[in-house]
Amino acid sequence: GAAAAAAAAAATTGQPVLIVNVARRTGDSGTKDELPGGCIYWLPLVEGETERCGAYIDQYAPELLDALAAGGTVVVHCQEGMHRSVEFVRRLRERAAVRGSGDGGEGGGGGSLPSVRGCGGVLEEEEEEEEEV
Repeated sequence: GAAAAAAAAAATTGQPVLIVNVARRTGDSGTKDELPGGCIYWLPLVEGETERCGAYIDQYAPELLDALAAGGTVVVHCQEGMHRSVEFVRRLRERAAVRGSGDGGEGGGGGSLPSVRGCGGVLEEEEEEEEEV
């Protein structure tokens, strides 16, 4: 399952793998389980639940963006890979852009997420950057 995949990826890359599960039936809201080589966040969402998605981004984006900046991997998935995971990644990209611009973001650097893998595939930036995250 997810724990084995995270451990294998972390062993291969030497970097942490953070899994964000935004399926609506993931259990307790806002929990985090440590895994060998990373962790999994259980952040249940229902399609169109924009307020809760925003609250999750407020709470977890700093840690997710720090992991990406350090060379780690963030995998976002839901049940179908069409709505919740796409919305979460879109908001994470927005937060990365704010953080990279220096307009109120925590930390510094890395305002772009050229490719973030969700269960529906790779969500590509519209910009012409070639850098891989």
